[in-house]
Amino acid sequence: MGTWVTFGGQISDEVAEQLMTIAYENGVNLFDTAEVYAAGRAEIILGNIIKKKCWRRSSLVITTKLYWGGK
Repeated sequence: MGTWVTFGGQISDEVAEQLMTIAYENGVNLFDTAEVYAAGRAEIILGNIIKKKCWRRSSLVITTKLYWGGK
């Protein structure tokens, strides 16, 4: 599941959590993000949701891209 455009930009954090929960509960374990998505907010939201849900990190595959343009 990708976080581009939506997380930290077009949807609320609550909707992002709902979407991730639905995905995870239905077998999705790969979540993609990048340091430039929503100026870094997408990564933060993704991490906060994982922490809040107490999902084991070992049960997830997290991919990211580095633009080298972040702060």
